Amino acid sequence: MKKLFLLVALMSTMSLSAQTWKNVSNPFQATAMDGTTVKLQDWLDSGYYVVLDFFAVWCGPCWQMHTSGHLDRVYETLGPNGENTVRVAMVEVDNSSNDAAVRGNGGNTLGDWTSGGTIEYPIINSMSPLNCVSGFFQNAIPYLVFVTPDGRYCDFDDLRAVTASRAVDVVRRYMSLASGQVGIADADAATLRVSPNPVSDRLQVTAEGFRGMSVYDMSGRKVLYTDRPQADVSALPQGVYLLRIETEENVRSGKVMKSVKFVKR
Repeated sequence: MKKLFLLVALMSTMSLSAQTWKNVSNPFQATAMDGTTVKLQDWLDSGYYVVLDFFAVWCGPCWQMHTSGHLDRVYETLGPNGENTVRVAMVEVDNSSNDAAVRGNGGNTLGDWTSGGTIEYPIINSMSPLNCVSGFFQNAIPYLVFVTPDGRYCDFDDLRAVTASRAVDVVRRYMSLASGQVGIADADAATLRVSPNPVSDRLQVTAEGFRGMSVYDMSGRKVLYTDRPQADVSALPQGVYLLRIETEENVRSGKVMKSVKFVKR
């Protein structure tokens, strides 16, 4: 089985702006080693960003990253006991590796990937590579994926390219990229800000020449409008929304209104 996988040890130098976003085609459901059920679609529907780490128990670069604590930092800060904006899961892609190998016993495992059962995020070892990672896995490990609540994903090698102490910053950067706050035209970047994102009650918009903002759900239905730079979104169901911001420049020039995606928690 090892021959099917290419070990990728080089750190990625790709910039965030060069990332290619794809649509999730297989929002899988699986049982983790601790018995919990992982439903990717449920996480996305609840407005969470997701980091998936595809590994094999014999993969040296996978083990190096695992023991460096990148995912631990992300989960502790952004997971359920932190800011509660991100979910994390590991997926063992070699279907010849049993649960004992993941726990560090027998075979050619490099160690206990569960850290004695203390890792709180799910580790999945119940599905074969052909069905668990369809639409994600690229036959190269380590392979990390960043998934957005609106069902897009991209390669996440940038997480491996930094030290564990910067892992949370990289995830936050991708969250901003996915929500539309990164990638706004340079002329707008200094004058447009939407915060907090994700949001639970009040959304604040800072935009030069602000005139009003409209909130749309992902079906395109307008669910809120205000001519004030602060919107009460507490009554909206959890999910992903599109915020369209009208400014004096839009009215004067006839340009399309600026749009930003945000997550309601």
